[in-house]
Amino acid sequence: MSGEGFPDFFVVGAAKAGTTSLYRYLGQHDGVFLPVPKEPGYFLFEGRPPAYAGPWDREVIIPTLVWETQAYRALFAAARPDQRRGDCSVAYLATPGASGPVAPMPGSWSCCGTRRSGRSRTGA
Repeated sequence: MSGEGFPDFFVVGAAKAGTTSLYRYLGQHDGVFLPVPKEPGYFLFEGRPPAYAGPWDREVIIPTLVWETQAYRALFAAARPDQRRGDCSVAYLATPGASGPVAPMPGSWSCCGTRRSGRSRTGA
C-alpha cells in the first residue's frame, strides 16, 4: 500500500474516455475503495484553494474539490486495510505540473484512459 491515507492508484485520462465507467466498475469490487467525490483533484492545487471564477464554479465545481491534505486523507479514512484506495481525478493528466506529485508516490500505479478523436462512433 502507498503512504497512509493516500491512494494506491490513480485513474487519469481524457474527457469522455470512459473513466467514469471505470470508476463505477472498480467501485463494485470489494477489494477497492473509491472516495466520493470521484474527482477530488487534490494534486491540482498544491494546498491552495481553486481560483476558478467561471459560471457555476462556486456552486458546482469547487464544492467537489479537495485541496487540504487533512481533507484529502479523510476521503480514504473509511477504506479497510485490505482495500486498495484509488483517486479518479482525470484532470491530473491534462494539468501541467499535476502529475509531478502523483508519479513518485511509492507503491502507487496509474491507469490512463484515452480516446481517439476525429472519428465518428461508427468508425467512418
